[in-house]
Amino acid sequence: MADRLRVALMLLLITLIGGCERTPVDHVALRTLVGDEPVVLLSASWCGYCRQLRSDLDEWQVPFRELDVETNMAGESAYHLLKARSIPLLLVNENIQRGYSRPETQRLLKNAGLLPKT
Repeated sequence: MADRLRVALMLLLITLIGGCERTPVDHVALRTLVGDEPVVLLSASWCGYCRQLRSDLDEWQVPFRELDVETNMAGESAYHLLKARSIPLLLVNENIQRGYSRPETQRLLKNAGLLPKT
């Protein structure tokens, strides 16, 4: 019985996550809030994934602007504009990466010409 309940809850969770539609992002409003730097990191001081993403960007020598979503008014406003539910959020030009994924970050930066293609 416990296994059936666990499977049912997992299916419900997958359905809820998959069914969440993101509204289109107003990139003009977003860039008005965060600035026009090609790479912007929305983060929080306590977030381990934010710390890792920051470290990756530093390692790759990619300049970026960082806005704390809890202590910076522009960061908080951008977080709400994106209807975000988690951090980090990485803006690379018009692309938005939600969460931490080193391979996805590398792909976005390479496509933007901000990392050498290997």
